[in-house]
Amino acid sequence: VAGTISKLFAVLEAAISGADANVTFAINGVAIDTSAMVIANSGSAAGDEYDTTPTGHNTVAVGDVIKITTDGASTGTAPLTVEVLINVS
Repeated sequence: VAGTISKLFAVLEAAISGADANVTFAINGVAIDTSAMVIANSGSAAGDEYDTTPTGHNTVAVGDVIKITTDGASTGTAPLTVEVLINVS
């Protein structure tokens, strides 16, 4: 689908430990502006919600690859469900 990424959402599925996890987003290897999320380990729990609003480099075309990456800093791992809201052009 082609369009503009207008919002990024994430929901933590279980607690993490050790350190915060930094999650970044990119399109075809280019970082989406203001898309980073810090998943806090202190007090983390299933159901914690995060969101961010990209400000640039957020246009996607058919066939583009949206990559979601964590820095792996947390020592306790947990699934993170991510939703990418794309306004279709």
